[in-house]
Amino acid sequence: MPASPKLAWRWIVGTTAAAMLCLAMLPSVGHAETLTICVSNNGKIKGVNVSCNGTSLTWETVGPQGDQGPTGVDGLPGHAGPQGAAGAAGIQGPTGAQGAFGPQGDTGLAGPIGDQGPQGIQGNPGIPGTVGLKGPTGIPGINGGTEPSLSFLTGGSLGSFGREATVGLSGLNSILGLVLAMGPGNGSDDGSDQVTVPMNDPGIAYNLFVGVNNHPGTSFTGAPLNYFFFLCQNNFIGTCNVACVITDPDTTCSDLRNNTGDFNTYAKGDLLGLFAISDDILANAADVKWSTTYQHNTFVAP
Repeated sequence: MPASPKLAWRWIVGTTAAAMLCLAMLPSVGHAETLTICVSNNGKIKGVNVSCNGTSLTWETVGPQGDQGPTGVDGLPGHAGPQGAAGAAGIQGPTGAQGAFGPQGDTGLAGPIGDQGPQGIQGNPGIPGTVGLKGPTGIPGINGGTEPSLSFLTGGSLGSFGREATVGLSGLNSILGLVLAMGPGNGSDDGSDQVTVPMNDPGIAYNLFVGVNNHPGTSFTGAPLNYFFFLCQNNFIGTCNVACVITDPDTTCSDLRNNTGDFNTYAKGDLLGLFAISDDILANAADVKWSTTYQHNTFVAP
């Protein structure tokens, strides 16, 4: 026991200083701690942060942070891990530019010849040739004959020549518009009968064939349109017994006497021509070719 309170206080101070000296010798902690020193009644330090029956001294302390140590030596690379699962497919990129054309391949074997197509419409008459020398007079024959003389008359809208002259079949030649007139071997005209041809001999016309280079087309409602063709005697206001119709998408029509019995009768000087109209102003433009058979009634029965 201390001799006096004063002496006891000196012990406490002394022991506290000794404790602080001991704490200073502890390793730096680098973080805050609560320290409690226990001093027994006889002035001796019992310990730090221990149960105490004597005098306790408590304070907060933070140790100084030490210097950063040197970087250690890199360790050996670890073993490669297993390959991961394949990722999802990415978005397809834009199409690249077209590559250069490759060399041309060898020519293939020729295919078989196709079936022969139907006979086309007889073309327009060619330019007449020069007249040949007159042949010798033949032996006189028997008067008359037993077979009629036949001619094949052809005509049309003259294709590109007609289009350059704004003459051809189209919606302008509708029921409410102009009528397209076409004479045999004499071109065509819109709204006129000047191209029709007078017959040199009396006879009959039959077997009408008509072809166009474009189908009639359709109306606003999608209904098929039509081209109408009339072979007439003495123009469109005369007798027109021979006729046919081209309905979209067809491009040909005919009136055959063996099927219909249709024909026109002509006297000498009567006009022959083909007349065409469409049933709608929306009808497509088309070039026309046509032909008919003309039987001359000049033979004498036996």
